[in-house]
Amino acid sequence: MKNIIRNIFTRKTNADISAAVRAAYVRGFTAAQNHRLLSSLKGEYDSINKLLKGQLAPLRAKARQLALNNDYVRRYVNLMKNHVVGVNGYTLQNRAKDPNGKLDEYANKIIEDQWRKWGKKASTDGRLSIVDIYRLDILSLSVDGESIIRIVEGYDNAWGFALQPIDASLLDDQYNDTRSNGNIVRMGIEYDEWLRPVRYYFKPSQDDNEYRYHSKHEVISAENIIHSFSPDRANQGRGYPPIASAIMKLHNLNGYAEAEVVAARMGASKTMIYERQQGYDSEFHGQKNDEGEFIEELEPGMVGISPEGYTAKLLDPTHPNGNFGQFNKEMLKGIASGLGISYPTLGSDLENVNYTSSRTGLLEERDFYKVIQQNRIENLAEKIFERWLKMALLTGAVKLPFNKFDKFNAPQFFGRRWQWVDPLKDVEANKQALACGFTTLSDILAESGRDLLETLETLKREKALIKEYGLTLEPLPTSPLVFDNPKNKNSKTKGGEDA
Repeated sequence: MKNIIRNIFTRKTNADISAAVRAAYVRGFTAAQNHRLLSSLKGEYDSINKLLKGQLAPLRAKARQLALNNDYVRRYVNLMKNHVVGVNGYTLQNRAKDPNGKLDEYANKIIEDQWRKWGKKASTDGRLSIVDIYRLDILSLSVDGESIIRIVEGYDNAWGFALQPIDASLLDDQYNDTRSNGNIVRMGIEYDEWLRPVRYYFKPSQDDNEYRYHSKHEVISAENIIHSFSPDRANQGRGYPPIASAIMKLHNLNGYAEAEVVAARMGASKTMIYERQQGYDSEFHGQKNDEGEFIEELEPGMVGISPEGYTAKLLDPTHPNGNFGQFNKEMLKGIASGLGISYPTLGSDLENVNYTSSRTGLLEERDFYKVIQQNRIENLAEKIFERWLKMALLTGAVKLPFNKFDKFNAPQFFGRRWQWVDPLKDVEANKQALACGFTTLSDILAESGRDLLETLETLKREKALIKEYGLTLEPLPTSPLVFDNPKNKNSKTKGGEDA
């Protein structure tokens, strides 16, 4: 410090002294200091709910617009539906057990059969299956950032149960209040003293303008609402679009691509412009556009003659720009990172993908999908099943005793799984890991969406059928088969070997 002070007093200007003092006494995080390099990065001190109160609606509107018209956002949404939900959704395998620890196969089969029958028309309007509702749930989470599904008990069907998906925009994010009992209403959701949701306030969906504020609400108890979103902070009440950080880039990239396409079209059209020669005052008698300009778009094979007193000039834009492809790629890399998937997948660009990079990218993506799958199984499928089973037992659709509900409520849902990148290499790796004790059959089968017990039972039934029909199935030989030709049995090659 003495050296610093001595150096300060030997400097000639006040600016130098000030800089030295600042350098001596500035401590802590560099990014927390206020200086010109960070002047455009404004700190955010508001709570997440205060931010969403004023910005949720415009964020959601922009995300929905991009989902309608932007190719990459549509690709992202389709990837989420196809990989998180897949063809069959989250498949139920009930695991109710008897006191001796063995599976109650009779009860499990009844429950699974009735679940499949109910799932064919699971919505209140009778148009959506349970798999359709799963896909709608993922679509809402991917675009709006939140999903709302209403549970309807006592519905007029054999199971007394149905689901009603609700548009997230109908949950009134502008309604805030304090109730007489001390509960608070924050962005359309009423909370108790522990910030536990009690009621949900929805705008009437029958109104022509669903986004206009309404004084009347449809109030639904929180126990009948499954409201899902991925919170970023503690006590967050509403979800926001996961593409929020990429909206600006997506919009600008789309505008840039559109401008390049228009410029390329103009360049291909070879538009002709007539320029009046100096000193020529006579009026041009050719065709004009609405602005009075003399512009003519040349057609293929067309030959034109320049009017008297005018010089024809060809408008020839040099587009598309040679750097467009690389620029587009770099922008998409950032967008893909924000969305949580790889660039080759989002951009459908497999030009320079090899086995190693493909495997690395796919494994990371699949882990991303698995996390979302597990979340939807725990927070959607299992919640729906528990409420469905209660009503199905009470109505008699599932002909099992209601007093054993806890026993029968043993669902295990399996999400969609994927083929290996290189099946031979992955199978060999699994065999080695199994032989060394690094993994188990259960773990390997779970990676492909299968259950060990069910697989063993299936193999047992198949072997019994094979034996019943007198068939023998053996693995293919590892060496090539040799077919003897009786005519050439004794013939020799020039080298003395059998042909």
